[in-house]
Amino acid sequence: MKLRRDVAALPVRSGEEVWATIVDLLVAHDSNDSDQLSKAAPIMSALLSEDYYSEHPLTVVGDSHRLVIYMSYGVDALTADVDVTPLGWNPTAGDWNVFVPCAAEHRTWASRMFAECSPRIIAIGLDDDISEVQDSLSAGGQKGTAFDVDWSRA
Repeated sequence: MKLRRDVAALPVRSGEEVWATIVDLLVAHDSNDSDQLSKAAPIMSALLSEDYYSEHPLTVVGDSHRLVIYMSYGVDALTADVDVTPLGWNPTAGDWNVFVPCAAEHRTWASRMFAECSPRIIAIGLDDDISEVQDSLSAGGQKGTAFDVDWSRA
């Protein structure tokens, strides 16, 4: 199931405040690796100042529902509801990733920075298909590759 949340961004909230709002939405007492969200704050603050997140959402994929988070900017942000409806589940319990669409000029540095401090957060192209990215990761991308061991020969 895919759920949506909308967050009012610039000029209502700075990039830093937008990310703090998103982290508050995603983190609960049983979150796994939630420190990675905090470590990503400087990177996300810079990226969220770009207005393409009104059309290209952040996508959180975990053990249950898929969450898409859209931002509103400018006049749309000024007229949007400032409150973000809480979730009925914790998307960061268990295995999870946040996929962050980036323009080509930001993707390389963002990918490098996320890999260093927040490997659960993955920079993708603006028009990348999340399912294809997940398949690529499962097939040997950033998360590694599964393999079988014949222990009788070890």
